Amino acid sequence: RAFIWDEQNGMVDLGTVEGGPSIATDINNKGQVVGYILLPATDTETNRARGFYWDEHNGMVLLEPLDESYTFSFAYSINDDGVIVGRSSTDQPGEMRAVKWTLSFEGDADGPELIASE
Repeated sequence: RAFIWDEQNGMVDLGTVEGGPSIATDINNKGQVVGYILLPATDTETNRARGFYWDEHNGMVLLEPLDESYTFSFAYSINDDGVIVGRSSTDQPGEMRAVKWTLSFEGDADGPELIASE
């Protein structure tokens, strides 16, 4: 399970979705974390990965693949402006694209909104 650590709180579990393992890959100077989760297979879908964004206020937010033709998303890095980079891929070997996710934290009380992925 993905976690962060600090002297005051020790290990803080970032959680998971649907019971799959979570892996943190980067943290910025604001304490925002990105990584990915391995979601278990369902009756209609095989195992799949989803990138995630996490912060203390909003918790874990899944980052969808680039578009419906892609099956997986992985978030690898986040800068201090909250721009996230990673990749989306299909279930076919070698079929992948770099992705940049941009989140908006304005207005919506339900948490950050994905405003762009490219």
